[in-house]
Amino acid sequence: MMGGTNGLSKGGTVLLNASRTPSVWLQTLCHEMGHELLHHSPETRCVPRPQVEAEAESTAAVVLNGLGFATIANSAAYIREHAGRPSDILNALERIQWASRKILAGIQANLNAADVDDPLPE
Repeated sequence: MMGGTNGLSKGGTVLLNASRTPSVWLQTLCHEMGHELLHHSPETRCVPRPQVEAEAESTAAVVLNGLGFATIANSAAYIREHAGRPSDILNALERIQWASRKILAGIQANLNAADVDDPLPE
């Protein structure tokens, strides 16, 4: 990955910039998963870029908040920087909520699948 890009969603593949910190990876992964769920269907190909970015970043903010991370200020700055309008978010609340629930459910399912009785290897 090059330049200032933190990540990229390619419709089935998410790439993260290896030069970033783990906290940036987490925020970027949630953002890119928002793109994966919301923006790789034929119906969403014509959605304006500012709305696409506002939806993905709003999804990341909801997911990270659900995990206990305080990233709302960063997300708001990102949305402003990419010219997302409040109306873009309001018009997409159901989609943002749906994607956020899917991501959080996937995380929970993976946590539940982990064998917590298995001791940590030395």
